[in-house]
Amino acid sequence: MLGRGVVCAVGAAAALAAPAAAIEVEVVNRSERPDRQVHLTLTGGSSSDGTLTENVPTRLSNIPRRSFELGSISAARIYVAYGGGVRQGVSPVTSRRRYDKVELTNPGDVNLTSVDFFGIPFKIVTRSKDGRALQTRRFRCDARSITAHLTRIPGARRAVKRHRGRFLRVLSPNHKPQAYPPLAPYVRSLRGKELRIRDTFEGTPVTRYDYRARVRPDGSIVAEGTLRVEGSAPTAGQRVVLPGGRALTWSIYTANGPFTVGGESWDVARNDGYAAIYRDLISGFAFGYWGGRYGNDSARWKGRQPFGPARRGSRARFAAFDEYSAVINRLSDAYGYPFSDVGPKKVLAPLNARTAKLEITILPDRERRRPRECRV
Repeated sequence: MLGRGVVCAVGAAAALAAPAAAIEVEVVNRSERPDRQVHLTLTGGSSSDGTLTENVPTRLSNIPRRSFELGSISAARIYVAYGGGVRQGVSPVTSRRRYDKVELTNPGDVNLTSVDFFGIPFKIVTRSKDGRALQTRRFRCDARSITAHLTRIPGARRAVKRHRGRFLRVLSPNHKPQAYPPLAPYVRSLRGKELRIRDTFEGTPVTRYDYRARVRPDGSIVAEGTLRVEGSAPTAGQRVVLPGGRALTWSIYTANGPFTVGGESWDVARNDGYAAIYRDLISGFAFGYWGGRYGNDSARWKGRQPFGPARRGSRARFAAFDEYSAVINRLSDAYGYPFSDVGPKKVLAPLNARTAKLEITILPDRERRRPRECRV
């Protein structure tokens, strides 16, 4: 469908393949705040040079040369917070600190993410030993512009968190789905139509799936089809059922809703062929592919642009994709949706034997010169 691979939500959580060479991480502060007001917190482990202790906030001004080293580390996060530090488990719904994060696994990948919220824009650059830029992932607009675009989405102003009048973040539909356009009319528009889901799950075992789904009158979705485990003949797979109503429409936003396989409760975290079927089915709504210009066969979507481009020519009078994710996709290389990595845009930057340095730039709230795409 969108991309081949295991079902893995937001980035850089791959298992460690081998011990990694230490990479230098440098933080460039363009936030327009002094280093003493910027705090870093590393989770997933401590820095290999002893500069940062796991889950202990540290002022940027106390980090020599604003850099530290990272050896092998899995599913790590580097939190950046203003005015005080945050720790692992911080809630974007209740926290009164303005913060954001970068995710990484070494060896593996590094990425930016706005799946839970948008608070601070970054640019990340991986560099070789001779200083050459290998990969760049960034927000292309300043914080003020991105916030303005997000809050133009109908209802999204209710997702803005402030403290004492100061902006903290815009919560995503993952945390406040009721603040965003309802997707129930979009689901209803597909009643009775056949939705075909077919691709390959590249996990263990490698499994090819070919399923056909229909939206029932009650809004639930039933999918049936065949599975073919590598080296075997196709066999009938178990029925996959997604309940209707709010459970379905909100799970399009969260990508982690309830569904059953053969009558048994299932979860996308099982990371198997059925989870991949669920992922492709639910992501087809979030990306606006179902009922769009590319047709209702997921095998035809690979490499095709999602969101607005997928709906071009449509005259629907309802939201027909995740509009929050569409803004993040348009203005950045960050995850805006838990499965952004299966879409056509590159959101991951490799950390491998070629990588000697990771440069993280904290971008300002307001740029003096804004690209045209950033203007509202």
